Amino acid sequence: MLKLTPKTNEVVDKLIEDEETLRELADGFGSPLNIMLPENFSKNIQAFRDVFDQHGIEGKIFFAHKANKSESLIAQGRKENIGIDVASENELKNALSKGFKGEEILATGPKNREFLRLAVRQKCTLHIDSFEELKKVEEYSQQFETETDVLIRLNNFVPRDRKAIQKHSRFGIPVDKKKEIIQKLDEYDSVNFQGFAFHLNTANMRKKAIALQNIFDLVKEFHSAGYQTQIMDIGGGMKVNYLESGEEWSKYLEAIQESVAGKREGITWNSHSFGLRSENQSVKGSVDLYSYYNETAKDDYLCKLLSREIPGYERTFRDLLRDYMIELYIEPGRALLDLAGITVGRVNFVKEDAEGEKLVGLDMNKSNINPQNWELMVDPYIIHRDEDRKDLEDGVYFVGNLCLESDFIYKHKTFLDKKPEEGDLIVFVNTAAYHMDFGESRTIQHDKADKIAVYGDNNWKKDELYTGEET
Repeated sequence: MLKLTPKTNEVVDKLIEDEETLRELADGFGSPLNIMLPENFSKNIQAFRDVFDQHGIEGKIFFAHKANKSESLIAQGRKENIGIDVASENELKNALSKGFKGEEILATGPKNREFLRLAVRQKCTLHIDSFEELKKVEEYSQQFETETDVLIRLNNFVPRDRKAIQKHSRFGIPVDKKKEIIQKLDEYDSVNFQGFAFHLNTANMRKKAIALQNIFDLVKEFHSAGYQTQIMDIGGGMKVNYLESGEEWSKYLEAIQESVAGKREGITWNSHSFGLRSENQSVKGSVDLYSYYNETAKDDYLCKLLSREIPGYERTFRDLLRDYMIELYIEPGRALLDLAGITVGRVNFVKEDAEGEKLVGLDMNKSNINPQNWELMVDPYIIHRDEDRKDLEDGVYFVGNLCLESDFIYKHKTFLDKKPEEGDLIVFVNTAAYHMDFGESRTIQHDKADKIAVYGDNNWKKDELYTGEET
C-alpha cells in the first residue's frame, strides 16, 4: 500500500490527538477550517536565528506575508521582533495596522503607484524592480521630502565561463545593466542605495552560488563607484520537508511513472500525469510536483548555503558577508510556516463511480488547499465519528464541493486504513504555506475558511483576536 506519511512535531501531534477539541472547532466554525499554530512559527524563527548566530553574521528575518493571510502569525512575528515582506498596498496597510513600523517592512513584488506612495511615505525599504520604479520612488521621495532606502533586485545571473544558467525572470534588473544602475543612483538624490536583492525560482545551491558570485562582483564595482553595499537579500526558496520517509516519496513517484506507462493500475484521476507522458513504451517529461521530501531544508539549507564556497572567490558565502561587513536579509515563505497550520474538512459523502473508484466528497474545494493546482502530496489524518469502520483495500480520491469536474482536493489516490463516512473529519497537515489561502475563492458563494489560532494546552482564539501575548 502506497503511503505519504506526514512529518509532524509535538505541537501538531498534541492537537491531532485531541479529537474532542477538533470536533468542537469544526462543529462551531464549519468546514473547511484553518487552524494556525503560532508556536511552530516561533520555533522556525528561532531555528533561523540560531544559524545566524552559529555563523557569526548579522541580518534580519522577514515573514513573506503573501504566503499566508493569518493575523495571528503576523502578531506572533511582531512579538518575535522579525520584519515583514509585503507585496501589495493592502498587505502593507495590514502590517502597519498590526504595529510594524516602516523601517521593519520590505516592500517587494509588482507595485502600483498607490503601493509605492504609501511605502515611501512610511519609510519602508523597497526592492527596486525596474528603472521606471526607481524613478517613481525618487519622485515620491522628493514629494514627501524624505529619503528612501532601496535594494536593487537583480536577475539574469551568468557564470563567468558560460551562458546564462536559468530561464529569464520577469522580476528585477539584469546584472549587465550595472552601469545604468550606477548612473541613475548618481542622478537621484532622494534614494539611498543599501544593497542588492534576488530571489531565484529554484532551490538549486549551485545556481544560487552563481547568483552570489555575480552580486559580489557588483559589490566591488559599486564600491569603486562610491556605493557601499550594506545589505544582501537572498529571498527564500529554502525548502521544507513535508514527509517522514524519502522511501515512501520515491515509491509514490515511481508508481505515478508506472501508471503513466500503463504498467500498473491507475493511481491518479482520469490518468492525470503530473507533467509526464508515455512515448514509445517509455515515460518522458518531468514530474510537475513540489519535492515534498527534502533532507536539506529550512535552517539546515541556509546553513549549507552559508558554508558553500562562492566560485571565483575561494571564500564561503559566510566569509564574504563578514569580509564586506554585509547584513544578510532572508524572506522565507514555506520555511517559516513549516507546521504552522493545518486544514480541517468534513466529509459530505462517500460514493463509487462507474469504474468502482471511491470518491470522498469534502465540504471544501480545491481553492482551499491547492492554489494554482499545487497538489499537496501528503496523507491526511482522519477523525472518525465512531469506531465502526470497514477496512479499505484500495485508495480513495478526495473531491470538493464545486460544480466542476476539475474540483479535486487530491488528484492522486490516498490509501487509507479505514473507510471514511459522512461527518468524519479529514485533517490536512502543514498547509500554512501557500496552500490554505493563497488562491482561496468564494466560487458559487461558498464561504472562505475561518481561521483559529491554537496555543498552549490546545487553547484557542479566533485568528484575528490572537495578540502574541498568549504564549
